[in-house]
Amino acid sequence: LGFTGEGRHQPKPGRTQQYDIYTLMHRDSFPRFLNSSVYRDLLNSKRACLDT
Repeated sequence: LGFTGEGRHQPKPGRTQQYDIYTLMHRDSFPRFLNSSVYRDLLNSKRACLDT
């Protein structure tokens, strides 16, 4: 977002908020989730269910 003199934000030309959100998720939140203990515990519990 760009800043105007009136104090309002304007979208950047050629970019959408959806793209910005996707980029943040792709570069930060999702990789961090994949490395989290919560996700590892979920995978391990699912693997244990499949092994029985």
